[in-house]
Amino acid sequence: MKEMPIFEEVFNRLIKLPGFGLKFLIGGLLSFVPIVNIFAFGYLYRLSRAVRKSGQPVLPAWHDWSGLFLDGLRFTLVWLVYWLLPISLASLIALLMPFYGLAEAKVGGRSCVISQSGFSGEAGYEIYLRNATLYAEDMWNAVLKAGKKHKLMVIAPAHHRRIQAGILSWGQDMDHEHNPFQCNLGYQVSLSGKGEWNKKTDYVGKEALEKMKQQIKNGEKPYKLQLVGMELGGKPIEDYANDFYLISNANGGKPIGYITSPWYHPEKGKNIAMGYVPFEGDLNNNGFPIGKFGKKYKVHLPKKYSNKPVDSVVVPVPFTESFNPNTREVKK
Repeated sequence: MKEMPIFEEVFNRLIKLPGFGLKFLIGGLLSFVPIVNIFAFGYLYRLSRAVRKSGQPVLPAWHDWSGLFLDGLRFTLVWLVYWLLPISLASLIALLMPFYGLAEAKVGGRSCVISQSGFSGEAGYEIYLRNATLYAEDMWNAVLKAGKKHKLMVIAPAHHRRIQAGILSWGQDMDHEHNPFQCNLGYQVSLSGKGEWNKKTDYVGKEALEKMKQQIKNGEKPYKLQLVGMELGGKPIEDYANDFYLISNANGGKPIGYITSPWYHPEKGKNIAMGYVPFEGDLNNNGFPIGKFGKKYKVHLPKKYSNKPVDSVVVPVPFTESFNPNTREVKK
């Protein structure tokens, strides 16, 4: 099999060929004119075909204009199929795919499942690669290559956007000791077939959750603490919290709650956080527990953020509207 020269080697040879400057100038001028640039595409097509056949750089002559035009159309068609068709299909999938929708696709030639989801409130997508131990690099490199012209950057999930969207982190904002109502997940509970999932069959904890929901409707408080959103003072929090920051009443005193996920909100120009404070029985328009908006507290931050307890106030969650509002955010 004939060994093909690399691009740099071919180009270095081309510029040394007689007539290169004039032929390059003609092609360059033609390439800037719509429709006429098809002749330039045809010239590139013939040049690449000549290199593929002989392995040597050969400059085709600028003649047989009808043939150049037809070769240019071939080049354009191949380009459209190779680049625009996948992009068009991907765009169509993105437009038609609902929130948390799934689609079978190929990325880097490898089978994947794409989900419109993510760990933020943005319009995000997650790629689940089949046989990932074999083909991870293929998919990864394909994503980086496709995103290069869009200035794609490799980052970790944006922690502050997770908090802005009110997305909970297991072990940080909730664990097995919390019930769904107190951590703003009550909308996911199916109660006697009337819940979000319309689940009429029995499931673990159904009886206890139905009882708790009825207590909440009756104005009772079946648990002590409720997860709320808060805005608070202090220096910008731009590092992960290694512990829960304590919350006191506005006039001080003993701790009555704790902050779980704090971060600085650059658009608001202030710190935001999710945390647990005493449940006072307030419900949203959907009938699920929330904090008392406007209620003030003191938050005990580490000294690097403040030398004394800072003022805080309960605000709605999410702090920033999500691209795909979930059931908790949609008012019925």
